[in-house]
Amino acid sequence: MSGSDSDRESAKNEAIRIIATDTASVLKFYGALEPSPGEEPLPPAEIVTPEWALFRWVQVQLLMSLDVFFRYRGRVPEASALTHCWYEKIEHDFLDAEYLVLGVLEGAFATFERKLQAYWQMLRPDGVLMS
Repeated sequence: MSGSDSDRESAKNEAIRIIATDTASVLKFYGALEPSPGEEPLPPAEIVTPEWALFRWVQVQLLMSLDVFFRYRGRVPEASALTHCWYEKIEHDFLDAEYLVLGVLEGAFATFERKLQAYWQMLRPDGVLMS
């Protein structure tokens, strides 16, 4: 990752904004996904909307992946540096992502974590956030 800290932060914030608010960009990414061998094809992007769980799952996975990418500066630590704590943080991120998807679909979410609050407010500004 190159550029100054402020340039990287600005790029990250712009990417978050696009993922959270630009349906066409999320659907473009979704449309490029290919199923694993032996899996059924995904529904065509032309019929998927933000009301679909699949759309919200992709959207949240993109947000969480972006967060991990920037947190580790584009590099996953070497295997020898992967501690129990690191695995636990990643596990919590996966769980947070699932909770966030469900909350977005339901229209209500409860969390104390500021990152999740920020994502929530972008994804469901019309919803109920308990913090």
